[in-house]
Amino acid sequence: MRQGSAYSTNGNQRDVVGKLPKEGSKLREVYDLFMTNKGKSIEYRCSKMRGSNQLTSLENFYGLDIKRTGEHQRMLVGQYMNNGEYISYV
Repeated sequence: MRQGSAYSTNGNQRDVVGKLPKEGSKLREVYDLFMTNKGKSIEYRCSKMRGSNQLTSLENFYGLDIKRTGEHQRMLVGQYMNNGEYISYV
């Protein structure tokens, strides 16, 4: 289930779903990796702390629906849009 940020739970609205992470950032690198491999299982390895934070940010703030398919395998199975629409990639 998609969750909102603490900012939005305080009654503030800031639509970032559909926008992209900052160019050149590590988060953008991971975002691009998943977006170029929609519906395909990919190997995703990084430190436990950084990896879980990146995936949480991609899911909560950028609307990606990422599922674990193996020990170090993840798959982008869909994406939430600003209008509440869900696009499935599998």
